[in-house]
Amino acid sequence: MIEQSFKDVLVTIAIPAYKSFFLKEAIESALKQDYYNIELLIINDASPYDIDGIVASFSDTRIKYIKNTENLGSKSIVLNWNKCLSLAKGAYFVLLCDDDVLMPNFLSELLNLASKYPLCNIFHARKYNIYPDGHQEESSIWPEFEDGESYLRNSLNKKRQHTVTEFMYRVPFFQKSGYICFPIGYYSDCATVIKISERGGIASSDKCLVKFRFSDSHISSSTNAFYSLEKVKASIAYWNWIHDFKPWIAQFDKQIREDVQSIIYYSFINSTFLKKFAILLMVPNNILNLKLKIGFILKSLK
Repeated sequence: MIEQSFKDVLVTIAIPAYKSFFLKEAIESALKQDYYNIELLIINDASPYDIDGIVASFSDTRIKYIKNTENLGSKSIVLNWNKCLSLAKGAYFVLLCDDDVLMPNFLSELLNLASKYPLCNIFHARKYNIYPDGHQEESSIWPEFEDGESYLRNSLNKKRQHTVTEFMYRVPFFQKSGYICFPIGYYSDCATVIKISERGGIASSDKCLVKFRFSDSHISSSTNAFYSLEKVKASIAYWNWIHDFKPWIAQFDKQIREDVQSIIYYSFINSTFLKKFAILLMVPNNILNLKLKIGFILKSLK
């Protein structure tokens, strides 16, 4: 049951649509929420697929459909995320990826958390990880509440891994800053959650309320080499951003460096010769020293 004080609150669920394979299921999951007072904002990011036809198959008046004249995602998917956010009219905002699914009680559970923690601006749900072979796993349980510094430390220690669909935000606070934009959106959701949780902490449900599909077509997949240069640029941008964010972050340099180096390594080994060369020139020595760069070259020759 939703708290009485939240029954008339408008919630914006936004789908930045590009892929069509599971879009219908994503839309259905938004419209079937047990909390009815929503607007479903769908922004077609100049997709080559039949997004029009899928959206037209629904007659729900809560749907608002917009088509971009250019593909914002070619620069960074975050540009379309922030366009969704800028057009949101709800008091709360959820970004639903076009191949993810919300469980029917996603909003009601997180709105109850919002009522319980009025100073908090970000609310989190656990997820089911759905793998290509069909099996699924539940993500780990986070504390019901933790302050921003605790969340940041746990995030740097790999205890708070997540996807972008798992969150609901208070719009008035979130619209002021929006999603942090890195190349192709890599690390953007991670940095955004860290920044928003700094003010008021983060509240989490112990229920799995999202279905997330793992796929090699995701930008985040280590086998997806199409965006290898952009991933490296984003990794460097994240390194710089996180070190500017808090002065004490240097004590976690080992963890951050290992994480960033892993992204750089997989981008490197899956790249063409020219891209490999560009990556080695691009990465500063404080992230990847000469010895490690030589090691990357030797491993790629095996």
